[in-house]
Amino acid sequence: MIGSSVTSIAANAFKGCSATKVIYCKATTVPPAQNTSFEGIPSDCIIYVPRSIANYYESMPFWSDFKIRGYDF
Repeated sequence: MIGSSVTSIAANAFKGCSATKVIYCKATTVPPAQNTSFEGIPSDCIIYVPRSIANYYESMPFWSDFKIRGYDF
């Protein structure tokens, strides 16, 4: 789970996480990511984010490479 206080996703943050199928991200402001932040995460991974800003996550670089789903935390 990515907590609500996270302000950015570091390079290689998910390196070696090839079995990850679901990520929950509670951040209400989309944390900027780098081109290698999600390296290692399968492209079919679903990322659950706050429902009210799911469309922002879907439009952000590197986040938009995954299936974004709104969720009520």
